[in-house]
Amino acid sequence: MSGIWFRFAFGFGFIFTLMSCAGEPAGSGREHRDKAESLRVVTLSGFLTELVYALGHGDMIVGRDVTSTYPEEVADLPDMGHVSRLNAEGLIALAPDLILVEERQLGSIQILDHLRGAGIEIAVIPSRLHFANSLHAARHLRAHLPVAEDAIDQLAARLERDSQALADYLDTSATGTPAVLFLYARGGGHMLVGGAGTAGHVMIEKAGGRNALASFDNYRAVSAEAIVEAAPEHILMFSGKAGEAPDAKALSAVPGMELTPAYQAGRLIVMDGHYLTSFGPRSARAALELAQKLHGP
Repeated sequence: MSGIWFRFAFGFGFIFTLMSCAGEPAGSGREHRDKAESLRVVTLSGFLTELVYALGHGDMIVGRDVTSTYPEEVADLPDMGHVSRLNAEGLIALAPDLILVEERQLGSIQILDHLRGAGIEIAVIPSRLHFANSLHAARHLRAHLPVAEDAIDQLAARLERDSQALADYLDTSATGTPAVLFLYARGGGHMLVGGAGTAGHVMIEKAGGRNALASFDNYRAVSAEAIVEAAPEHILMFSGKAGEAPDAKALSAVPGMELTPAYQAGRLIVMDGHYLTSFGPRSARAALELAQKLHGP
């Protein structure tokens, strides 16, 4: 894709998103903008936690899920664990007025009816694998939080600025589309490969690369032969909980990995998982950082 077309495509998509979000969602209730700052909110998504902070209402959050790691202030908030293992009594004990969840999480959360029965408002926010995801979600949040229009304007300007920086970098520095193997480590050293449709796949493409194994959807374990045949030039992985890089021995234990150009050249890219794949307010900046790692010296 030429640089001119990239800028046109992004500009058109971004403007279209702004236009499609211009109206408030049904039932937005402008009365929400006058709510007292004492509103108590629990966020069960790292993306939504970061977004609420970006919109200036981080002080409303009284609890969060385990994926909520940014900004640093969230470390002082009660951690309610993973959405698939929530404790209803623990959440109710926080006395929240509102719980925020992503639409894609609904299949994992088993206690929403219990929470609604306790009189807690549950706001389900749609999300998408797009740089303007946080802008779209912010418009929906206006139905539940007193989000100021200038906060949304600032978010839109930030997204556009970061996206333009990415487009400019790809115009001037990208040569070719390097093949990237996206590895996702699960418990017990089990490694899965990210296929088409995953957030990692989308970010690789936005950074000017291509997914080395995109013949399947979602995540799956693959054979040593498939990894060798894919011949990735880079390996992309998430950093650990404390920000540490994956264990090199664990990586070499993946069958076929030592025979790839990426492993032999030591081209391992390690990035924070939330930063790279949540498609939050910093998504375009994360894509630029990935692009620099793929196309830089």
